[in-house]
Amino acid sequence: MLDREVRAPRQYPNSPVVGVGAVIVQDGVVLLVRRRYEPLAGQWSLPGGRLELGETLEAGLAREMLEETGLEVEVGPVIDVFDRILLDPERRVRTELSTDRLAGAMNKLRTWAGRQKDPFLQFAADPQFQESFDHDSGKLVLASHEESYRIETEPAEQPGALAEYREFLDWYARLNTLLQAGPPPEPRLQVNAALARYQVVPMRVELTRAGDKEPLRAEHDFTWRLSQDDRARIDDACASLAAYRPVDNAEFLRGAASHVSDH
Repeated sequence: MLDREVRAPRQYPNSPVVGVGAVIVQDGVVLLVRRRYEPLAGQWSLPGGRLELGETLEAGLAREMLEETGLEVEVGPVIDVFDRILLDPERRVRTELSTDRLAGAMNKLRTWAGRQKDPFLQFAADPQFQESFDHDSGKLVLASHEESYRIETEPAEQPGALAEYREFLDWYARLNTLLQAGPPPEPRLQVNAALARYQVVPMRVELTRAGDKEPLRAEHDFTWRLSQDDRARIDDACASLAAYRPVDNAEFLRGAASHVSDH
């Protein structure tokens, strides 16, 4: 087992860092822990930690739960597996952003927006929609005085994959907000939640914002299988992980902002 004092740092690891976390539910309540150390010291999160050398996922998770919570748990099936790495192909750099840190940034942004005088920022911090769904036509409407969504939907062909699709949409909305310095993504998160409730996917989306002359429109085409092009892009991304220089989050975001201002 590795000595905890000589582990490679998370920000600039010499090799991949594998972490494990647990969703522990009892009587409808999920167990959370308050983080003692960085990153995100003082924040609430699911209990977990790093995998030790020579451990299986199950053994490492059981050890972490005992160390962090004092609970002896029976490890169930894997719920999800994800990476937290961002690539900048023009500068050939990459950075790793934890979902905990991203969620913390969104919480701060939502708090800040709610204190502003701007009506749209206040709305984005805590959007209130009038929601309706026509089961016959599949038309979903989320309406408000600041912005409204009118969405033509179709039933999901793979309901089991819908939860993963929503998770991707939610984290993509948060990440895009961070990279583009946008308002809180709460309106889009509510749209994603509504799509999940009705077990549908969006085919055509029309977004109308107060003060805009024309609505924004988007069309979506869904396939639940990876194409050859999809696989090629995945292979390219994997190859880039080895070639790109790792940088911290601040340097990555500074470079991204500079690139936007130059164009």
